[in-house]
Amino acid sequence: MAGDGPRPTRRARSLPLGLLLLLVALAPRALAGPPRFIDLKLPHPGSYDYAPSILYDDEERKWKAWWCGRREDKSQPGDDVYYAESVDRLTWSRPLAVAFTPQKTRALYLGDACDPSVLKNPGGTVFGGWKYVMYHTGSARADDTDATIHVVMSNDGKQWQRYDGNPLIKCEAAGHYGCGQPSVVRLADRFVLTYAKSTGAFEGIMRAESTDGVRFSNHQQWCVPHGCRASPGIDIMHDPSGYYTYYIGYVAEGEAILAGATTLGGPMTLLQKLTPPGWIAGDRTTGASVAGFFRTGTGFRPPGKIWTAFGYPGLARFTNLKQTEQELKAAEWDVTNLARQEAISVPSSVPPGGTFPATITLRNIGTAAWTAESHSLGFVETSQNRWGVGRIRLPRSPVRPGETVTFSFTGTAPATPGSFAFNWQMVQESVEWFGDVAAATVTVTGAPASQRPRGAAPIRPSPGG
Repeated sequence: MAGDGPRPTRRARSLPLGLLLLLVALAPRALAGPPRFIDLKLPHPGSYDYAPSILYDDEERKWKAWWCGRREDKSQPGDDVYYAESVDRLTWSRPLAVAFTPQKTRALYLGDACDPSVLKNPGGTVFGGWKYVMYHTGSARADDTDATIHVVMSNDGKQWQRYDGNPLIKCEAAGHYGCGQPSVVRLADRFVLTYAKSTGAFEGIMRAESTDGVRFSNHQQWCVPHGCRASPGIDIMHDPSGYYTYYIGYVAEGEAILAGATTLGGPMTLLQKLTPPGWIAGDRTTGASVAGFFRTGTGFRPPGKIWTAFGYPGLARFTNLKQTEQELKAAEWDVTNLARQEAISVPSSVPPGGTFPATITLRNIGTAAWTAESHSLGFVETSQNRWGVGRIRLPRSPVRPGETVTFSFTGTAPATPGSFAFNWQMVQESVEWFGDVAAATVTVTGAPASQRPRGAAPIRPSPGG
């Protein structure tokens, strides 16, 4: 990659219009239903807020949030990390700027201590005895270049102790952004870190692992549905309850916040596109920061619902990014019912009124099992009996998250010639249609059986699908 590429910042970046349109055209559609946008009642400590890290403390029964914001004392350069708490995820305490020990110095980072990613009860040889650890970006320059990744520890979430071995990750950036915007999850046997890297010769999202939380290795580039050279600013959440292992949020070139998911080592799937009302698509000066998932120790709360928060620019346009007003908003979206098409087989042409075999294979990629009592495969048309049947029952029950199921059935072609949609989708009766639409086109051609000469051989369906 050439060194003249754009570097990541806290805001959105520019792309040539032709490349942007190509990325949008190639991007897969979202699988999840429309999100519900929520106004977080969180006062502004400065002129902007973004990059939140939010978790539920089950001991105190409170939601706790850390995020990056412009200092109230605007005579000082850079941003601070702020803290607030809530019992309902909607109304928050007055933000407090967290304290670091030792205090910031120009030698550590003049510009920012930002992009927090907080874990609770991390354990291990390094973090044993500490209730919280925070990974964050540090920059030694006021222009946000030469960024590095640091870690600090705390027992109350407000007073933080620096780790002696900082920075954990440092890139040879030569005046470019460097390495920053970390997000970390704790698995049973290791820490998984994602971060943005931009050195002039390289730009992308990286993934690394560590057994102790401070010595990371196996650094690899991580591609998202919009490509390997996508915008950085990524948040990652681990959830063991469903088919997907990781949920990922990232910014798609300032167009919107996207939420995807992946299994361990598998490809990433786009689940949701978060475009709040009033969003100015393509306006680089008002692009928002990546979503921060609301994390719990036992998966989603309530089950099947994902909450995210993000820096939201609203309708204002500014020429100076340091003056841009961003506020924290949230979105809720549902991953209870999700389905992905694995295969569809249906003849490409059939005679009018003729019967034919069809098979459709789907995978349950949601967090809830499908049961014969409530779930079925449905024909997606107003004319529900175009193919002689409108619902196909599950051949077995339950179909658990991660499992596949194959529907095999016999269709009956319409009596009139033409090309017709053969589109099917999962449905939870009286609740919702969901997941991929298994789609094909079947051509009905030839004379109906009643009009063929007596004794003529029957017309066979043409193979397809």
